[in-house]
Amino acid sequence: MAEKSPDYLVVNGEKIPQQTLQAGAETYEPVKEKSGIWRNILRILLFSPRLSIVVLIGIPGLVLSTQWKTVEKYFPKVNDFIHSNVKDDNDVDYQSYKLRQALDAYQKAQAVCDVKETTMAKCREAIIGGEPALEEISERASKLSEGFTNEERARSMPLECRTAGEALFRNYARYVLIEKQVIAQARRLDVKSAQSLTEASSAFDQLAKAEDSALKGINTPWPKECSDY
Repeated sequence: MAEKSPDYLVVNGEKIPQQTLQAGAETYEPVKEKSGIWRNILRILLFSPRLSIVVLIGIPGLVLSTQWKTVEKYFPKVNDFIHSNVKDDNDVDYQSYKLRQALDAYQKAQAVCDVKETTMAKCREAIIGGEPALEEISERASKLSEGFTNEERARSMPLECRTAGEALFRNYARYVLIEKQVIAQARRLDVKSAQSLTEASSAFDQLAKAEDSALKGINTPWPKECSDY
């Protein structure tokens, strides 16, 4: 019995039906493989972690940035990542909020020393314990200062606003420097030595005056004319 011929031909690995080859049939076009664009994009993202962060977080971050107060309640680390560089008003608001939190935490630690019942040993412990908050004050103020400097370079700014901003961050820098001296003095303090206690008391009094001066500069109201800066 004669073997039945196949109803297709194989051309360059493609199975072409017999009817396609018949006269009058439409021109046959092999089905093209679907574009591998998404596969290529996935490959790039897998081998480029930094790019992955930009794509997966950067775009949603534009939305989350405006909702930083809500994000702060649930995802504080994400918030900190989104606003790590001060480039717009949302970044300024967030960093200012965190700066004020750190300043309040540090001053709360120091306030223990103002209570009459507090021993010098407890006061010393409280001052040293406030160091992480002071470090955050320094970090947040530095970011805001850098953002302000970039703003000065990017567009024209009234002299009054320029002077106010530079004075503000200069006072923050002074405050951090003074408080580092306070902490250093507390570390050197030997609460069992009368001489050490006397020397520390004198040093703290001098530093307190400088601290008050820096805080006065920090708390100076921002000029109304500079609300856009």
